[in-house]
Amino acid sequence: MSLTLEHGSLLIMKGTTQQNWLHSLPKTKKDIEPRVSLTFRQMRF
Repeated sequence: MSLTLEHGSLLIMKGTTQQNWLHSLPKTKKDIEPRVSLTFRQMRF
């Protein structure tokens, strides 16, 4: 399965999806603008 996100999209992955999904940015020779990648983790003590 493939998923293309539009500019400004938010993808939330949880459960086994995060463990099993192969995710990456498409390779390109074009100059790309900076992007922000956020990761939220739940810490248990």
